[in-house]
Amino acid sequence: MPTTTEQYIATYCSPQWQQFFAKYKEQFEKAPAGQSRHHNFTGGLTVHTAEVIRTMFELRDKLTLTTLTPPDSQNTIKCKEVEFRDEDMVLAAFLHDFAKIVQYAQDEQGDWRFTPMTMPQETWTLMTLAQHGVSISEDLTLSLLYAEGGFSEFRDHGQPNSLSWLLHMADIWSSQLICPTLQLPVCPRCSRDMKKRSGSRGLFWGCTGYPICSMTINIEVPA
Repeated sequence: MPTTTEQYIATYCSPQWQQFFAKYKEQFEKAPAGQSRHHNFTGGLTVHTAEVIRTMFELRDKLTLTTLTPPDSQNTIKCKEVEFRDEDMVLAAFLHDFAKIVQYAQDEQGDWRFTPMTMPQETWTLMTLAQHGVSISEDLTLSLLYAEGGFSEFRDHGQPNSLSWLLHMADIWSSQLICPTLQLPVCPRCSRDMKKRSGSRGLFWGCTGYPICSMTINIEVPA
């Protein structure tokens, strides 16, 4: 079973999408998913995306409801059957935050700063796809236009389709339930917040007071 965004795309997506990902791989795997909210560390975007993909598959495969029998009733209600293609789910998760590769830039201290765009991020993503001659289905387009994250009024945003709802629920699960386990530790030397950073030996917690404070803490990777 894939565990990274790149592995999901290699397993479930066409060569065209694999080539598109390869062009932006370095930017995508370095960017954070946010500056101060969820997955706000180097590499946070690809971690968040992989979590969203995994959750979408779990929701589809384990929580599919096809029939409903109300209490004290002999009548069975047939629920709407919705088909979610593997590739569409992977691409919806990959593209929903794709514009963050240009929305965030590192300063001289290595901290990520948000840079406002001149257009909605969904517009930038669709424009970038068009520049590469990559087209997407109407269903996937709607999922990008109407699937907002945990800090929006989702029900009042456009006309969400089934894929939008699935993406939205998985996005909430990753950003609001999984990510809080990654809360920033406090520097034991100067009591400043610490941020997850990447070095030659992998990920580590580094003090935000660097270079005044150079305290680091190793991050234990689960076996």
